[in-house]
Amino acid sequence: MVAKDGVNQAAALVMTRYETAASLGVADRAIFLHGHATGSEPAVLNRPSLAQAESMTAAYHGALRNAGIGAEQLGAMDLYSCFPIAVWCAMDALGVSLDDPRPLTLTGGLSFFGGPGNNYSTHGIAEMVHWLRARSEPSYGLVGANGGYLSKHAVGVYANVSGPFPERVHEPDLPTLVDTIEKPTGPGRIESYTVQQKGGTTRAIVVGRQLSDGRRWVGVADPAPMTLC
Repeated sequence: MVAKDGVNQAAALVMTRYETAASLGVADRAIFLHGHATGSEPAVLNRPSLAQAESMTAAYHGALRNAGIGAEQLGAMDLYSCFPIAVWCAMDALGVSLDDPRPLTLTGGLSFFGGPGNNYSTHGIAEMVHWLRARSEPSYGLVGANGGYLSKHAVGVYANVSGPFPERVHEPDLPTLVDTIEKPTGPGRIESYTVQQKGGTTRAIVVGRQLSDGRRWVGVADPAPMTLC
């Protein structure tokens, strides 16, 4: 379910004024940027929710608002997909369900396509250009990019019809941060956990919140008694 990044790939885009494209005789192949937005998340342990990305949602909504359309008007999407939660969070932001007939990827998804780090999204944009050029009717498409642990986001809305160049969208303010504690005491609530098996050993990593003040902690349980850090 995780992308293979050890691949040798390249993608390129040519951006120019419409007048230049017309002078070169390729105006009929032009695809236009209609909306865009970016966003950044806090460090993972400081996020209000480990299962959501507030700035990601804001970036998707901001790009659509910048383009002056709703998610229902998109004909195709390429959602950054190097690990499953990146797709689920983007689908939640767009209000898209699993049975939606529209394509959610134009590259096949990173687990199949591979991807050279963040440049994967350049492939997504290039494929969106091809998809939009093949449409005879006015069509919109969206490409979402991600970096890190859902840490930074960029979203673009493209179309095969012209429109005013979108204004710059300022990033939203970061959400209220959750404080962490190194040595928790008293009762706590588990938020998430995972089990790692490596070299014949097994250990668990647990993330929780101290009930007294809501501060977040991380615990590591080795074959030896649990220790907190």
